[in-house]
Amino acid sequence: MRQPLVILVLNFLLLITSANACIWDRDTLRIEADAKPDILETTTGRFPRFPDRYYEMRLERVSEELNQKPDALDLYDDAGAAADRLGNGKAAIEWMRKKKAILEKQNIPDTAEHTYRYHANLGTFLFHHWIRSGASDDQIDMAKEGRDHIANAIELNPDAHFGREKFQLMAMDWIIEKDQQSFSFIDGYQDDLDSAIEGVSGLIRLGNGWNSPDVFLALNTLLLRKHEAYLATMAFSRAQVLLSSGRRSFSIAVNKSEHLYDDPFRRIQDQSYQKLLRNFYQKARAEADNWQAARFAYMEGKFAKGLHPDNDPDFWDNFSYAGKPPL
Repeated sequence: MRQPLVILVLNFLLLITSANACIWDRDTLRIEADAKPDILETTTGRFPRFPDRYYEMRLERVSEELNQKPDALDLYDDAGAAADRLGNGKAAIEWMRKKKAILEKQNIPDTAEHTYRYHANLGTFLFHHWIRSGASDDQIDMAKEGRDHIANAIELNPDAHFGREKFQLMAMDWIIEKDQQSFSFIDGYQDDLDSAIEGVSGLIRLGNGWNSPDVFLALNTLLLRKHEAYLATMAFSRAQVLLSSGRRSFSIAVNKSEHLYDDPFRRIQDQSYQKLLRNFYQKARAEADNWQAARFAYMEGKFAKGLHPDNDPDFWDNFSYAGKPPL
């Protein structure tokens, strides 16, 4: 018998895919300084993202700076994160190996935070590289090594990244153990929902979660449990778009589910609210895409002149965009 959609979606919980794990670089610090992520912006995509050239230019500059300042620990994080975001896992891992060699030198001050970042980044990069290499059993030791580094990072700093590394660790264990027949690796999760929503939102805004159906399905579930049906519906709609475009879940059950293609807005019983929400979301998504396109075009123009926000404090001074979110 066909299950009601609301029952199905309540079975989805937090799945952190390999591309959405926790990375530390200067952008992480800047974005987290803005406090809690806004859920509406998270579900509609109106938050800063960057083109490849942004990371290419950063990597070029940081590599040169490290030749002059090899003890600058922050720069290894920037270099590794940039390489990882560009899909070069081997280079990202090597940057962390170099950072480790500096950490092991004597008389390097304030190493506690950097030891944490070393484990958080290396664990993430190793797991990413394993996934990009095919996630084969022959290389499972790479995934397990990444998992152990994340466990070490959590032990050193359990509250970092809005506490979402604990979800990353659960996901790693779930993927390594190949329990993908279930909808989620934390079925029955009943801890602090606010913190979980915050953590999942951070995966979307700070990682590549914007392109992960699993992360949006997780956000949908958590919002439903908080009785935030409208926001949950928007999260579910984003997951549908990704699945329909060919994005795959780590869950076999999710990939086989016919219910994922039901109209998510029909869960809103009042038809006037249903229409209002559908129209709002469509307009908000279009406006967010236009805003992102304007930002990308502006950045590319600056990049062509050799300018980058890392070392140009006036980089964004002339950016303008006439549109506004449809609130």
